[in-house]
Amino acid sequence: MALMDSPTIALRRDVQNLLKMAHNRVLYVKASKNTQYPYIVYKISDMGDSKKLELDYWDRNSDSAEIETMADDVKEILDQCVLTNEQHCLIFYHGQDRQPLTDDDPQILRINESYEIRYFGKD
Repeated sequence: MALMDSPTIALRRDVQNLLKMAHNRVLYVKASKNTQYPYIVYKISDMGDSKKLELDYWDRNSDSAEIETMADDVKEILDQCVLTNEQHCLIFYHGQDRQPLTDDDPQILRINESYEIRYFGKD
């Protein structure tokens, strides 16, 4: 009998698969110093009865067009997305809080935004 993923691992896997529809370099919590730009870093935290998906888009470039496009692509995929499978049902809502962030390295471009995930686990 195959083991099922824990609810947390299943949630991370499904979120990562959705994000990879927008960009192939998607990392959980942090990137290594050798990670090739551009990339997306995500983390998931509890937010009352829901979850919070926080996204950081990173690039090393003089133009933010690529990470703005990545953020737009993610929004198109996640905005009010409903994903249902044998482990859970997820509904995504955009947080309307996209903001550029500054870095000590002036060549690093970064955008941060969040989504609310309405999470319904299945028994």
